[in-house]
Amino acid sequence: VNGTYDITQAPSTVTVTCAPSSVAYNGMPHDICTAEATGAGMTPVTLPVTYSPDNVNVGTVTASASWAGDANHTGNSGSATFDITQALVTATAGGGSSEYDGSTKTPSACSVTGSYTGDLTCANNPLTVGPGVGSFTIVPVVSGTGLSNFNITYVNGTYDITQAPSTVTVTCTPSSVVYTGAAHDICTAEATGAGMTPVTLPVTYSPDNVNVGTVTASASWPGDTNHTGNSGSSTFTITKATSTTTVSCTPGSFTYTGSAITPCTATVTGAGGLNTTATVTYTNNVNVG
Repeated sequence: VNGTYDITQAPSTVTVTCAPSSVAYNGMPHDICTAEATGAGMTPVTLPVTYSPDNVNVGTVTASASWAGDANHTGNSGSATFDITQALVTATAGGGSSEYDGSTKTPSACSVTGSYTGDLTCANNPLTVGPGVGSFTIVPVVSGTGLSNFNITYVNGTYDITQAPSTVTVTCTPSSVVYTGAAHDICTAEATGAGMTPVTLPVTYSPDNVNVGTVTASASWPGDTNHTGNSGSSTFTITKATSTTTVSCTPGSFTYTGSAITPCTATVTGAGGLNTTATVTYTNNVNVG
């Protein structure tokens, strides 16, 4: 009677190994897993790995492999997982500073930085600021594909427009006038500055603008939202006016008396209402002649 001895297929094991267990998104496939089939009495067989849902985008990835077996081993399958984490990037808005000049200002460019930024770009919001004085906040706005694959840190920028200086100009024409007794209001003043319409200012005079001497004409402007204030001055000279002295003598001849004969008077007139008398001096007003 013959006997039988049956040798049946041995089981196989499919092992999938993923290292490291976590990687950062970089826009490329992460082919970090290997697989092999092992079993009794067999040389390990390297297997191709498939990834689900894919090995590119952020999330938990399942790496799988299968072996159909051979004459001495049954087939098997195996799997492992790893994580793709978000790429860390920073979006920094532009900024800057300048003096007011009546025009709008453009902040420096917005930038996206990180070990991997893909096709991400950012724009400043707003694109321009001003034209008035102030401190303006600039917000970065990021655009691009696959935004969910990035962990974005947003950094605002600032743009400061500071007050421009002003100039106060005092002009006196002519530079010298003759005393008349009336005020000489011959000076004008205006404030000017970048991007502003000139402002006409009142003028003050010191010590006054009536009497003879050097006169200082001054003006001040307090400034406005976009300009600092300022002051200015100029000088002119008031010179003496001429006067007229008139001597009048009672007409006729006089008889010698031994005393001084004083038939004359003197009047002084001039600008500013000058009208006064002057002392008359005589030569030879005692003796005959």
